[in-house]
Amino acid sequence: MQSETNYTGRALLKIEFYDYDRRGGFAGVPIECFQSDIHTGQFDWVKEIVSGTAPEGTVSVALICSSEGMETGSGSSVVNFDDGIVVAGRNLLRNLSFEDNDGEWLGEAAYWEKSGNAASNGTIEANAHQGSWAFNIGNDYGPSNASGYCSQVLRDSNNPGNPYSVTPGEVITFSMWMMGEANYTGNAFLKIEFYDNADNLLEAFTSASHTGEFGYLQEVVTGVAPEGAVKAVLVCSSEGMETGSGYSAVNFDDGQVVVQPPMLPKEVINLNGTWEVEPSQAGIEPTTFNYTTSVPGLVDLASPSIPDVIDYNAYDYFWYRKTFTLTPSQKHSHAFLKIDQARYGTDVWLNGSYLGNYIGCYTSHKYDATDVINYDGENVLLVRVGQKRKLVELHPESAVGYDYEENYFVPGIWGDVSLVLVNNPIIERVQIIPHIDTNTAEARITIKNLEVITQNITVSSQIFEKLTGNPSSDKITTDYTISPLEEKVFTLNLPITDMQLWSPDNPFLYRLVSEIKLGEIEADTLTTTFGMREFKIVGSDFYLNNNRVFLKGGNIAFHRFLSDPDKSNLPWDETWIKKVLIDIPKAHNFNFFRIHMGHVYNKWYDIADEYGIMLEDEWAFRAPVVYPYEWGSGPGYGSEEQIRQEFTQWLYDNCNHPSIIIWDAQNEPHDGGEQSIDIIRKIIIPEMKQIDPTRPWECGINAGLDFEPGAWNPVDFSEDHPYIYSQGPVLNAQNFGYARSIDGMVNSEEPTLLNEYLWFFLKKNGEPAGCTWAVLTRWLGEDSTNEQRLEYQAFLASELSELWRRLDIDGIAPFVYLSNEGGCTSNWFTGNIVNPEVKPIMAALKDAFAPFGVSIELWDRHFFKNETKDINVYIFNDYAIDKSGTLRCRIVDKNDAEVINIGDYSINVPASQTLIQSISWIMPSIPGTYWLKAELIEGSEVVATSKKIVHVFDQPDTPSNLLDAKIMVYDPDNEILNYLISLGLNAINYDSTQLFQQDILILGEGALLDTNYNSRIEDITNFVKEGHSLI
Repeated sequence: MQSETNYTGRALLKIEFYDYDRRGGFAGVPIECFQSDIHTGQFDWVKEIVSGTAPEGTVSVALICSSEGMETGSGSSVVNFDDGIVVAGRNLLRNLSFEDNDGEWLGEAAYWEKSGNAASNGTIEANAHQGSWAFNIGNDYGPSNASGYCSQVLRDSNNPGNPYSVTPGEVITFSMWMMGEANYTGNAFLKIEFYDNADNLLEAFTSASHTGEFGYLQEVVTGVAPEGAVKAVLVCSSEGMETGSGYSAVNFDDGQVVVQPPMLPKEVINLNGTWEVEPSQAGIEPTTFNYTTSVPGLVDLASPSIPDVIDYNAYDYFWYRKTFTLTPSQKHSHAFLKIDQARYGTDVWLNGSYLGNYIGCYTSHKYDATDVINYDGENVLLVRVGQKRKLVELHPESAVGYDYEENYFVPGIWGDVSLVLVNNPIIERVQIIPHIDTNTAEARITIKNLEVITQNITVSSQIFEKLTGNPSSDKITTDYTISPLEEKVFTLNLPITDMQLWSPDNPFLYRLVSEIKLGEIEADTLTTTFGMREFKIVGSDFYLNNNRVFLKGGNIAFHRFLSDPDKSNLPWDETWIKKVLIDIPKAHNFNFFRIHMGHVYNKWYDIADEYGIMLEDEWAFRAPVVYPYEWGSGPGYGSEEQIRQEFTQWLYDNCNHPSIIIWDAQNEPHDGGEQSIDIIRKIIIPEMKQIDPTRPWECGINAGLDFEPGAWNPVDFSEDHPYIYSQGPVLNAQNFGYARSIDGMVNSEEPTLLNEYLWFFLKKNGEPAGCTWAVLTRWLGEDSTNEQRLEYQAFLASELSELWRRLDIDGIAPFVYLSNEGGCTSNWFTGNIVNPEVKPIMAALKDAFAPFGVSIELWDRHFFKNETKDINVYIFNDYAIDKSGTLRCRIVDKNDAEVINIGDYSINVPASQTLIQSISWIMPSIPGTYWLKAELIEGSEVVATSKKIVHVFDQPDTPSNLLDAKIMVYDPDNEILNYLISLGLNAINYDSTQLFQQDILILGEGALLDTNYNSRIEDITNFVKEGHSLI
């Protein structure tokens, strides 16, 4: 502001908040008012400032330039106001005013004459109501085609009174509210004109025009300064007002102007690579950095090694530092720092300014660096991560989870880091919903206006084949006027020409290119990779692209693998990732992995999309725990709001990966239901299904609650972890651990996914892993060798996996393909993990998982020589087409040499069906150990094999001293009793009244489980003490 010689008033600024929309008219009483310092008398240009906080109930705000108490008398009393700037939140609005130096203030309302013209008798006037710039262009009984305009030279806020010096390429957006009165007959519009040094008009940009009577609306025009432009003029224009009785007028009000730098294409700068790192015990920035490490990665990869880095009590925090340089030619209107993942708890500074923090550990987070980025040289970026114990101590609401099988909780920036330089508005995110039945991709494009200005935008999308770049759809566009700070979701439906579906056998990918334009100017563009596929539940089965699908694979415990001392940078090495995620699994008939206990590095999902493997993505919830070892609801398991926030971002980050087919909220919950059921299952997951309607959810079995009568109520389906025939016995009708009984799984009304089984974990050389010691001697005795253990692990994998296949289970994934070699479950690799070789278990699973596969159903492995036995052989067809081949049955010896040719059988199996073939097997005539072998041949290739060990015996001779012996059998299923009777022996069922008249008591396999056994122990003990025999 600046006053002239005779100024006698008091000049000040005000901010008034109103509880109604006060645009376009005089104001009523504000609910709160803030004012600046007051200036009076003659004074030179001074920049005055007032700040105000919007109270509850605020709907609109008025910015007021006020002069009070000007005295009457000869001469002019004038104060000039110019070049206002408003900051709302972090958004800069440059409100470049109309020239008003000639205005004469009369109290709090003023009348301004504007430069402009109107044909004959037309009037042009500008009214400023308490600083709300307003004016009227009218035609009062003038000749035909009268026109008028009001023009304003864009002013420079840094040099009051001077025109703004335009830079070619700069983007100027000019908006005004306008209203046509009842008899308005002209065409009202806005215009931006660019001039050169000689005041030659170089180019003009015009908004849409309006005619007739219309209520207040906000019109916008955007222009790009052409080469040679030095000055911009803003024009409010009315053309073609007709003659006639009455008054033809249009009113303009509340102008806004935003000047943005030249709109360069969005630039994404990769900040991965070598960073400095330094530990600290307190949260104070280190003065020196003595280590370097790689990003993405963890701090245990630092060079030189940080002492005690895996001891979570040694340090509270680790500081990362990265410097990078920018040039003025890279300047954009906005800058964001994006960190894909970091653990545990992230704080960010750029050039000494604090940008913010994030407590999530598995999802992306970004920080607004617009106000502190340096385009004239070096930038210094600091990122602080903390120990997990500090995160849950400072943020008990954290949803980081807790996995007591993860050996070390090493912090680090384990996701990519990038700097995004972008214009306004921006594409915040894109979500693609495939509709395969209509060959249509539904694109949900979220656009965000970062500034306090209205923009006319055009949003467009087009689909291209990822591999060839050929267009697969037309470009679909929509126009929209986006309000200040508005976030808007646009839904565009794009029909795809010659659509190809994504599947593991044909992982066909598309790219959606989305774009925002301001007129012809590209404001932002985003390319999104996706696949057209549909994964859903039909009845009690999984379906992929309208065909039944069987999931077969394993588990990847990524965050446990981060504790592996030999991991190095392998989790972030794309060549190694492809080898362990794609090449090895696909060579062994895998089509599926469960990502266990926490999200993996993002490249794993990209590679799964590219090469075709299906994934179940599991959050890192296992059980509610108080860090580190106390059970119960507490830190790490997440408050409802934090779970909601992180789950939402989880879906936004990953919803376009066709490889992800299932969301999994938690593993093996065992709380009282207050978190796992009442919050996650009943509240959070239904909300998430609204965000992503394309995938089923799984939420884990809460063994303490879900097995209660009438309590079974999974979200879409539930996982089972049947560690039978390894940790436990085979249980047909009994729940065990976090699994239903076999009967319950087979008869389930929902799909059954067994994504953990096979409790027989071995280290890379065959030594038992931690969890195996408790069961090892049960199966192999005290003195088993590494080779025997590896062989037995493969045997169990084959037996269990074939069992699940014979039972028509929908998904099977034994535990655990990849984990921490030093942990309690290890993995399925031998030797150096850098060049992984697989254990024998993988060969067993290759046969068991064969999509055109075979399995011999055999449990009793003991036979007499020359015995004939009818044994079922199952032939599986997982394909969506019918399959035919030859079933070849043989009995072979330990060297795989043929002993007996049982026969060849032609078979035909319908799509997605199982054929059961009954085969008569004749056992060898020589006692010994053999294998029943069934091979499935397609064409000339053996595509699957099933082998079962059998032990062949001579018919036993009955010892003479048994012929007169009295034998009692305690065997609930009578198998032993019946056999002894068939040999002609004197055997009876258990009868306590006749026990002491017997010579021998045999306790059968089921005796110890009999409910009466405990009451009979004393009699049985005395029976032995009296000299009788017990078997």
